[in-house]
Amino acid sequence: MPTLPHRLALLFLSLSSPLLAARGHSVRASPLAYNCTQTTIPISVSTQTLDLPLREPQSQLELTGTITQIVSTTSNVTAAAATGLISVNATYQIYSELCIPARFAPGGVLEFAIHGVRYDHTYWNFGGPGSKYNYVEAAINSGHAIFIYDRLGVGKSSKPDGVREVQRATEVQIAARLLEHLRSNTPGVTFGKVVGIGHSFGSSQIIGVVDQFGGDLFDAVVLTGFSPFGGGLASTIAAFGFSIAREKDPVHFAGLPSSYIASEGMPNDQLIFFHFPAFEPEALELSSQTPGTATLGELLTQAAPPATGYHNPALVVTGDKDFIFCGGNCFQPLNGSANMVAATRDLVPNAREFDIYIPAETGHAVNMHLSTPSTYGVIQDWIKRQL
Repeated sequence: MPTLPHRLALLFLSLSSPLLAARGHSVRASPLAYNCTQTTIPISVSTQTLDLPLREPQSQLELTGTITQIVSTTSNVTAAAATGLISVNATYQIYSELCIPARFAPGGVLEFAIHGVRYDHTYWNFGGPGSKYNYVEAAINSGHAIFIYDRLGVGKSSKPDGVREVQRATEVQIAARLLEHLRSNTPGVTFGKVVGIGHSFGSSQIIGVVDQFGGDLFDAVVLTGFSPFGGGLASTIAAFGFSIAREKDPVHFAGLPSSYIASEGMPNDQLIFFHFPAFEPEALELSSQTPGTATLGELLTQAAPPATGYHNPALVVTGDKDFIFCGGNCFQPLNGSANMVAATRDLVPNAREFDIYIPAETGHAVNMHLSTPSTYGVIQDWIKRQL
């Protein structure tokens, strides 16, 4: 694959595509030999979050009213309207999976992956073993180990106050602590180079880690489903059609605070994450069958300030039809850059190499489109060249 320094590469889709390997029922075996260890890791955090101007909604009516305030053109319910800072000192239980190839070389590459809003760690192994959407296996096939986890407030991880605690600052510190844990608490395995890869809000957290905890924590970063464009956030929040999660899905979300919210359903997921017709209907169905939540606190603390101390290579991979970070068209100029994806350079201004890849006919969920296998190939080839 040719190098992509400071230029655009388009992926043209094939008209034919095999069906999804797994739909939650039958899964074909993967020919790859690897082992995944599931662990719940206690992570202690001491940080400060924003004292946001909102409370736990007391009803669905109040939540909808709050969402209306957040997305209005004159909103005063934003991070900028925070009244101060809140000290957070707590220990959280973080569910994780570390997947290692059977023939992993000592000092081999570790990929550290952070998912975005609405999904959990299964965003990275979507479809299960043998699926063309399974990014874990794309990394394994390159000889890399990969670490995936449920962010705070998601999946099998702790679910504290969704306004005061589940915010970007807390989650960035958790990511940094997890990375420290991997380097010092993985018996029998030594990691060499570490690549941080994020999707959407996870990409924002990758930037936060290198901004706050040292630009050398990652030897390279891959930011997917991401750009510095914030103009699509209000329309995205409205498009989710959020409900209080425990009322929307009492089977999966019983007992959660009312600050935990869930998407209304499959049409909402399609609007935000998928670009029609460039995906398999089975992929959308499986995606919507995976229960997922967001919190009011993380919705209002999405922004990533520039990581000026980061000097290693960076790759940004965002679909050309990304609804959230491009308003559906990534080829619009932004902040003096030729397109919105290239403008991400402003967030890693001192990266020694900065590359972008814009897969064609692809929405926000870059891991769930017909373009996905080729996109994975581009990412893995890029990592190989950098390390």
